[in-house]
Amino acid sequence: MKQALSLFIKQLNLISSGILKYLDELSSVGVTEDTAKKLKAKEIELERLSAEQHELMGKLKLKTAELNSVKKDTLKLYSDTKKIIKIKMGRSSWNTFGIHDKR
Repeated sequence: MKQALSLFIKQLNLISSGILKYLDELSSVGVTEDTAKKLKAKEIELERLSAEQHELMGKLKLKTAELNSVKKDTLKLYSDTKKIIKIKMGRSSWNTFGIHDKR
């Protein structure tokens, strides 16, 4: 079952500190201080990557808005230019401009 990353990061924190608290009991079964350090390092790495991902998502949102704005302006220019060409040029030359309209 999938869980939220923030919840998983909290669980990593709890398990690594729990290991350190009960190290005497756990070391005999292979769960050592090194295990706790590895889990803590992964927790820190996940927090860093999550923050980086959020930053990138914000940048993507801004870039998408910019793209949509330019696309809207370009579509207007294209449409206006296409109308002028259709009025000025004969239907037989429309293909030269990539215009495949019937009228």
